[in-house]
Amino acid sequence: RYVDNLASPTAARSQKSAQQQSAQLFSRSSGLHSLSNRGTHSVILKTQRDMEAGYQVQKMLRTNIQDVLKLARPASKSRASLAMSIGKHIAADLELRLVPQLQHQPQPRRSARLASQSLKSFQLAKHSISKSDRAIHKAIGKSRAKLQNDEAYAQHTHRLDYWFNGLKTWIMHDYWTNGGDRPERQMYRPMQAFHLFVAQFIRYHLGDTAQGKTPSGVVGPPRLILPYEHADVKSFGTDDMTRSDIGLAVSKMDADAALVEGRPYNNEQFAVIEAKASASKAAAESAAGAALSTADEQDEKLDANTVQAFKQLFLYTRQVYAKQCDRRFMWGITACDTRVRVCVLTSGGALASHEMDTSTEKGRREYIQLLVDWSMCDWRQLGFDPSVRWLKDLDCWEIDVPRLAVGTDDAGQQPTALSTTYYFDSVYIAASHLFGRHTRCFPASSKRPTPKDPVGPEVLIKDTWSFVRRKNGGDDNTGEHGEIAFLARIRRMLDQKPEYRNNLRTLVAGGPVRLDVDGASVDDTTDLFLGELSKQLRPAGDDPSDYSYYSHNRMAMTPIGKRLRDIPSIPELILVMHDAVRAHKAVFDNCGILHRDISENNILFQHDSDGNIHGVLIDFDNAADSTAAKRDYRPICTGTLPFMSVNNLRKADIPRTPVDDMESFLYLLIWLGVWGVTIKHRKRTRNESRRISYWNAGVDEAIESKVLRMQSDKSLLGLLAEIYSSNHTASDEESKWYIDLGNLVRQLRNAIFDNPNLDVNSAARGTWISSANSLFALASGGLDIIDDDAEDNMDDPDAFKARTDPVVANRIHQDALAVFKRYADETRARIKRSTTVSG
Repeated sequence: RYVDNLASPTAARSQKSAQQQSAQLFSRSSGLHSLSNRGTHSVILKTQRDMEAGYQVQKMLRTNIQDVLKLARPASKSRASLAMSIGKHIAADLELRLVPQLQHQPQPRRSARLASQSLKSFQLAKHSISKSDRAIHKAIGKSRAKLQNDEAYAQHTHRLDYWFNGLKTWIMHDYWTNGGDRPERQMYRPMQAFHLFVAQFIRYHLGDTAQGKTPSGVVGPPRLILPYEHADVKSFGTDDMTRSDIGLAVSKMDADAALVEGRPYNNEQFAVIEAKASASKAAAESAAGAALSTADEQDEKLDANTVQAFKQLFLYTRQVYAKQCDRRFMWGITACDTRVRVCVLTSGGALASHEMDTSTEKGRREYIQLLVDWSMCDWRQLGFDPSVRWLKDLDCWEIDVPRLAVGTDDAGQQPTALSTTYYFDSVYIAASHLFGRHTRCFPASSKRPTPKDPVGPEVLIKDTWSFVRRKNGGDDNTGEHGEIAFLARIRRMLDQKPEYRNNLRTLVAGGPVRLDVDGASVDDTTDLFLGELSKQLRPAGDDPSDYSYYSHNRMAMTPIGKRLRDIPSIPELILVMHDAVRAHKAVFDNCGILHRDISENNILFQHDSDGNIHGVLIDFDNAADSTAAKRDYRPICTGTLPFMSVNNLRKADIPRTPVDDMESFLYLLIWLGVWGVTIKHRKRTRNESRRISYWNAGVDEAIESKVLRMQSDKSLLGLLAEIYSSNHTASDEESKWYIDLGNLVRQLRNAIFDNPNLDVNSAARGTWISSANSLFALASGGLDIIDDDAEDNMDDPDAFKARTDPVVANRIHQDALAVFKRYADETRARIKRSTTVSG
């Protein structure tokens, strides 16, 4: 996690090599790209991410939270006291240096006020330095005379003078607001110098901790927060063309207080600074529109420049978070001219501090104290996970997984903080979103590797943040350990029904991640590091008696399996999908668990010892107890956008049933058929546009397209006309299989939306809903698939609501499985005939 900021060329080359090796760990990960991005070339993808970031700023960000700065304050009282003394010393030294500078500056209104304030506080600053000096010297065990009479002190003051001369452009006068248009890049060097000015003080006073001489009052080694040398560049590991302004890294105390060489690596950045100068306002207003209010019209209005700064900060931080497997939450900074805000980004949302104006003494003091606190706080307060550790000598990671208690009950309770250590050197799934569950997966081994015996994966470790909602003291059955409890149920089912062992994962170990806090083992939750501030993340309008948070869980499971995107052929896809639907029904019927997140990432495949392929249904993190699901009128969408059911997308106030999941299976088959089942085929459709591109364009667009396309067999044909083999060259055998896949889709649609086994007058037929008139009007302008009799059916009952009837839902569930079984049986027979003929 530390960046070795050493000056020698040899050390620099070694550092670069280490950075590249660490970055390679993610070369085989999914990163931020997935099959769900099909039909969205890089420009469109960037536009979608920009829109998403804009939405997140408006809905997920709370601003003007003053206690955000306290989150970085060292937990130890003695350590916090020392940090406060160092912060006061640095701030007072800076103010004394500014006084002679201010006396020779032009006196615009704002500068005159600043000069007056600084001059009046001159004696106070000197007194503050003297007082803080005594506290520092007492804590670190050095006398003032010793500190100021050695060669190191002369070098120290020389470097301070150098960095001060670099930083003063940023903070001394109205350079940014009254000096005309200034390019943003003029902020970079002065801001870097400001951070290095602070780092030089910390390095000088606490540098002895590098040799293991921990001063009294310091718990664990302090560190330096250093900026990277290159600003406004694309960081290593970024999967699009975004360019972050300034990256900050964590360096050991024995490093130089100097710029970190080169451009940032996403897998090692501590935080990102997004800067906006006055010249950026016109562009920001064009991009962000008028001033916005965050957090559903809370008190503070953000100007367009600030909105744009937060939007870009979210975009860049997302890239960094995806490349760090030991990160629990992120820090970020926005700087609009001299107005600085610090932001903490968690699973449940983002909290930003009040503005710290560095053109004022108060703003400078607050920002300096934050940098000192970051240098001295506990490791976990920086957002890193101490239960995940990089082993440099072995070029792999070490991770602790809680042991599964014998007889784990449905609450997933664990007896103690006992854990098993695993090792991994690759990432299966990276955290691809800034907010939410932050799911990561690593193929791992419990055997410690050696240089001659690398990691041989035996389990898949899943690390995730689960949403927990409690209403009036009760639990909605997601719980801190919801998925673990569900997998425990499934494990007991597998003991009774071993025929499903190849189709569901077995839980080997798992539980809440526990951290050592003041000598006690504590569950890692958003409450742990946010404290009372976690209440600020509650959605506006929620009942104050409701209480929700995110719980950090980790589990080890078998088998590992391969991702659906790597399936080698269409017949194998059909067999795998049948197994997944079969497992889905078994889990629902025998365990009372509804999956609720059928997607490309949640179905795997594996081969047994005889070479037979099996589908594996995974990821029960969004699952719900079937009884609770009947009462669950969820206010948010659950799942992966292109595969969500219409009920899910429209946030319908009706229960979720297995029919919603069958609908997701249908959309997944169509998605694969259009974009291509195999890797070879998908390469040819990477930047193409299709009708189903609407499914990934936004919630409203997905609803309109799905309602209209699923209305009848005739309307579905418009999608099937775009199946891969209809638009690209494929072998005769592949074309036949694509035709079979299309026929499977048609029969599955009929089973879900026009089930022949239901009463011919059943209200459960079709796709029109109560708001269909507005959908019809919107769609008629851009979609060309309205049935001749569609308008006559606009006043029909809500078919989606009718399908929630338990009898109807169960029949559709059974018939959908029967469709898959029929095609799976025909596929096996066809493969057998082909093998016989070739033999």
